[in-house]
Amino acid sequence: MFKNIHTKYKILLNMIVTQIAFAIISITAIVSASDIIAILSINILFGIIVAYTNFAAMKRIVGGIDRLREYL
Repeated sequence: MFKNIHTKYKILLNMIVTQIAFAIISITAIVSASDIIAILSINILFGIIVAYTNFAAMKRIVGGIDRLREYL
């Protein structure tokens, strides 16, 4: 899904997901009866999502550099 997205948009998507994650974590902490478990579980979920988008962006950048070296 993230392979064909331009790197600039991946970084933008990463920033948007991070902002949404912090908003959801705050709302969950306010609403939830068990604050610590809710915050930790949502934080881990969004950490995985942000890590995946960063990895996909890094792979595209490194792959582009490797392809450029092949042509040179």
